[in-house]
Amino acid sequence: MKRVNGWGSAFLVCTLTALAGCGAGPSVQTFDPTVLSAQVGLPEAPFILDVRSANEFAAGHIPQAMNIPHDELLDRISELPTDFNATIVVHCHAGPRAEQAEAILLESGYTDVHDLDGHWRGWVQENRPQQ
Repeated sequence: MKRVNGWGSAFLVCTLTALAGCGAGPSVQTFDPTVLSAQVGLPEAPFILDVRSANEFAAGHIPQAMNIPHDELLDRISELPTDFNATIVVHCHAGPRAEQAEAILLESGYTDVHDLDGHWRGWVQENRPQQ
């Protein structure tokens, strides 16, 4: 095996750990659905962002959630809280669309972005409140 020294090794280490943050900026944490369920309706509830399609949202959603489909988020970012430190909990049906939306939020400067553990599928399976 060839040994890499100097800047090359630092670049390689940083590249391999980029998804883990490599010391840069905020990252996405998971949010417990039990906690979210208890906070829905309270003034201190986080901003709930549902990034599923409009049809999926109309079929059922978390109370107080705002629907902005993941592929419209960049164009509709002005509809989100103006406080970039606001807690935002993102979900889709199972996770992939939420990951894309979370990346957009972080790139836009939001610092307290969370991924709802279990997403909509888990929310429904646990018989949590919905509209």
